[in-house]
Amino acid sequence: MAQIEIIVGTVTGTAHRVAQCLATRLAQLGHSCLFNLSGAAPNAESVWLICSSNTGCGDLPANIQPFYAYLLNQSAYLGGVRYAQVNLGDSCYPAFGAAGASLETALQDLGAKPLCAMLTLDAVYTHTPEPAALNWLATWETQL
Repeated sequence: MAQIEIIVGTVTGTAHRVAQCLATRLAQLGHSCLFNLSGAAPNAESVWLICSSNTGCGDLPANIQPFYAYLLNQSAYLGGVRYAQVNLGDSCYPAFGAAGASLETALQDLGAKPLCAMLTLDAVYTHTPEPAALNWLATWETQL
């Protein structure tokens, strides 16, 4: 079974609740999950599951900014890293989803391999994001 490091960026707690929901399902499947709430450099041997919200200006939440800085300052190729990302935002703001897009670009620039397409959830249309995140997880969980 896979070791999964769940990297969380949250302002109001929604991204953390989504991450907890996904961790519960992954644990039911027999995977080991470790939460990274500080944005510290993750273990390159783990599968990375990134759950982050966006600020109204499209910025990353403060607690995941160190992870983004790590990616931007990384000189090593991350071709061995597999990841999946949930990007939570609100389309009422002009920079909708920009934080998740920034993470996605940084990861792909370093050669990290996505397990699936990034899931972007819009708070305008998805008031309860956990079911949508579980449906998304079901499309790629067998790749672990």
